[in-house]
Amino acid sequence: MIIRLIIKNFALIDNIELEISPGFNVLSGETGAGKSIIIDAMGVIIGSAGLHEYIRTGADKALIEALFDISGYRAVAAKLEDMGFASEDGTLLLTRELQRNGKNICRINGRTVTLSMYKEIGELLVDIYGQNYQQSLLRREKHLLLLDSFGGEAIKQKLEEISAVVEEYRRVRVALEGLQTDEADKARRLDMYNYQMREIDEAQLDPNEEERLLEERKVMANAEKLAELAVNAYNLLYLGDAPQLSALDLLHKALMSLRELVGIDSSMAHVAKQLEEALYQIEDCASEIGDYKNNLNFDPVLLNEIEDRLEKINKIKRKYGSTVADVLRYREEIAAAIEQITYADDEIQRLTEKLRELKVKYDTAAEKLSALRKAAAQKIEEEICLELADLNMPYVKFKVQFCEREEISAKGKDDVEFLLSPNPGEPLKPLAKIASGGETSRIMLAMKTILAKVDEVPTLIFDEIDAGLGGSAVQAVARKLAFIGGNCQVICVTHSPVTASFADTHFHILKEAGENKTVTKVFALNGEARINEIARMLGGANITPTTLKNAEEMLQHAQRIKGSTNRGK
Repeated sequence: MIIRLIIKNFALIDNIELEISPGFNVLSGETGAGKSIIIDAMGVIIGSAGLHEYIRTGADKALIEALFDISGYRAVAAKLEDMGFASEDGTLLLTRELQRNGKNICRINGRTVTLSMYKEIGELLVDIYGQNYQQSLLRREKHLLLLDSFGGEAIKQKLEEISAVVEEYRRVRVALEGLQTDEADKARRLDMYNYQMREIDEAQLDPNEEERLLEERKVMANAEKLAELAVNAYNLLYLGDAPQLSALDLLHKALMSLRELVGIDSSMAHVAKQLEEALYQIEDCASEIGDYKNNLNFDPVLLNEIEDRLEKINKIKRKYGSTVADVLRYREEIAAAIEQITYADDEIQRLTEKLRELKVKYDTAAEKLSALRKAAAQKIEEEICLELADLNMPYVKFKVQFCEREEISAKGKDDVEFLLSPNPGEPLKPLAKIASGGETSRIMLAMKTILAKVDEVPTLIFDEIDAGLGGSAVQAVARKLAFIGGNCQVICVTHSPVTASFADTHFHILKEAGENKTVTKVFALNGEARINEIARMLGGANITPTTLKNAEEMLQHAQRIKGSTNRGK
């Protein structure tokens, strides 16, 4: 619901700020005071056309801002979440700025958004019932949702059951369609996979082979260099290079000197032992180097075989993966694909039977849901006609028309549309095609009275819904507005003192003319001020003690009726 409304430089409005209450609010004032301007501003704040003609003379731009309490309204919260907004404190701020150059700036919680996004949120927050406004109840796509909500828990549970069946049905159907590809395509893919499998298998790949072959090729390609280095190392360690002694000869001489030293000073015995151990290790190294040198063998035939094998591995890798491991993984994938294609007929038969079972299950649940809906439809038809009779429209006929969906849907097999005949002899027509103006608004009021507890739009605005009514009819309108105000916020522009007397909050719209400008102002009325305004609405400009007394009695009478009525809570 709207908590606060700020309007700046909009038509005759200079700057007003309204703190709007929950429940039933009325706006009253002299003709031309600016009541409809406030309704237009509320229309702009929820996304209706923002014309630059609305901008007050002398101003560069107009600004409308509304703070909403959205706590408890799941549809609004879900839509905001879809759009990437969070509402941690349960409030929502909408801002609309109209500029002279035709530019239109829309903001949600301070973030600029497109007009289409803005309207999606706005239509969930407010319904305006008056000329030039498209009410949500007129939209056919909302009728099934309203009927289901009216039907209560039984319909909700059946919808949950159908939704689960439809979800599984769609999953099975997708799997089945994936298997039921063209037979020629299946044969082509099977031939391709079998060829690829043979080619990979013939390569006899080993995950470690490539690394080993690369190392062997590297050694063979450098055999001459390796032999030269090995001979040099062996000679330096073992043979020496005359007249120079070898490293082993020098170490032997050093060991002999140390042994003689230890014979005199045993403190160096450990050093002699370490040198002796090192000598043995170096002898082993020299021996291994000698063996390595002797075993070096450059075999051009073997090198060619290694090159051929590496080329074959690379060829397979170019076709099936960047590494041997990737190629082997791909082989597993095509093996699974071959198995799937080979045994697809069995799986197709199984899925086809599963799909048939789910369709039977869906049809059974959808029939039960349809029966629940038709029972709810009969009840809603009767109740709305009673409400319309109470609004001095006794000949109106209301009908919920059913038609069957062709496709399987989580909503069941039904599609519905609300039809109405406003006068005897007229055919039933869709709500969007019925008469406009006050008649339409009263029809919407009757529907809202019945659907007040299930329709999640938090704020309803009625523009002179009681125009042209009198006697019991206008009191019925007022009572219903007050009743709906027990479930959501209602704002009503009225010239009727009866309607005004039923309000929880009363605002007075006043136009003040100065030398250079005319402005519209809004005042909240309480106590004596409210009685005076109702008296003005009763008797015009000349307020007498009698009209004041009548106004006070009317106000008291309305409050008594409200107190004795269950206001939808």
